[in-house]
Amino acid sequence: MRDETLLPDFKRTSYWWDESPPETPSCEPLPDQVDIAVVGGGLAGVFTALHLARGGLDVAVLEGGRLGENASTRNMGAAGRTLRPKFGELESKYGLETAKRVCQEAKAWLEWTVNFIEKEEIDCGFVRNGRINGAHSPAAYAKQAKDLELQSRHMEVETELISADDQRRELGTDVYHGCTVYHDTGQLDPGKFFKGVCERARRSGARLFGGTRVMDVERNAAGFQISTSRGMLAAREVVMATNAETGNENSLFRYFRKRVIPFSFSGLVTEPLDPEVLDRIFPTGRFVLETRRLQMGLRRFSDNTRIHVGGQYFVDFKDEATAAVALMRDLATRYPELARTRVSHAWTGQPCFTRTELPHVGTHEGIHFVHGFNGIGVPVTGYLGNKVAQRILGGPDRETVFADFPYRAVPGNWYPLSSRIFKFGAGLYRALDRWDSGLPR
Repeated sequence: MRDETLLPDFKRTSYWWDESPPETPSCEPLPDQVDIAVVGGGLAGVFTALHLARGGLDVAVLEGGRLGENASTRNMGAAGRTLRPKFGELESKYGLETAKRVCQEAKAWLEWTVNFIEKEEIDCGFVRNGRINGAHSPAAYAKQAKDLELQSRHMEVETELISADDQRRELGTDVYHGCTVYHDTGQLDPGKFFKGVCERARRSGARLFGGTRVMDVERNAAGFQISTSRGMLAAREVVMATNAETGNENSLFRYFRKRVIPFSFSGLVTEPLDPEVLDRIFPTGRFVLETRRLQMGLRRFSDNTRIHVGGQYFVDFKDEATAAVALMRDLATRYPELARTRVSHAWTGQPCFTRTELPHVGTHEGIHFVHGFNGIGVPVTGYLGNKVAQRILGGPDRETVFADFPYRAVPGNWYPLSSRIFKFGAGLYRALDRWDSGLPR
């Protein structure tokens, strides 16, 4: 099946890298001293540096690999406001007012990102065409309806509930049992978006260093002494923005590492398809997600030729080709007419979960952090990166509810879980999804 699924010129890299490849680290020497050192060169770290630099501080971003080569440019380019815990769950855990604040900030990070793209004139293919969330079972649809009714009682939402009888106007398949439509969300090219953010950070005076792995951070009377693979660096303050890539063994990194559970994400892009086929699958052109535990996402590219498929399967596949075959097998259960479609690109990535399934902002032993994005999309990274910068600068826009939640460690040493345990969990989720919906997996 592998030979039938993959094009002869199949690429094992993110589709977004074709036009916006991660840059090769330069040989620019590290400065001896900066005001702020940001550890982690993904979107959150670069956004934090951008706003600190615009606030007049000397900032260096330190990235162990290539800038943005991890989750920042391996995602599906979703620009949304959805959270893993829904409104009812948030109200049950934290109370009504906190639930409202969390959802209001999720809406705020979407609007913040849209405004940033427009103001900065970033050419990243952003379109605001909405998102569909298909209910994989009658129970999932009932839960969607209940949660939307509850949330609508307490705040304004741009979300519509659509029954199974009417869903064909939004979805080109009958495997779902109704859906919700988020009218205000959108999608973008994450490669071009990241490149645009880096350009603006550099123009503002921030210095971005790829190929500079941070080995240790030690506190001293003047601030912090940072040991890197390219030498030493002194900084008055430090920001940790490593997310799932927090892997160092020293005590500082261990604190953050024990608060995230990395999980595997796979993505692919199909060969060019007949526009009539795409029109049937995407009647409205919206981004498509679903309520399954092993969730699949689909988006149609703006050039109307290809489909991007993403899957959160919690499995470390043998290689990108194996991931592509698995994704295409599951895609065909939803859209049988795509069963013989071939794949031009496939790749894997590593987002992470936190115990709250929410992002976290705060300070630990003098280290500022923005951490734990839970695979919920691009906009939260820039929005919270700005919040961290404003907290350091003492700016008026520094308050966020995501600084109010205790950042608790995950019980046990979960970070280095073996692929065998991940596969067991994925197998259990697969069985539960099949039990709920009757869809063959």
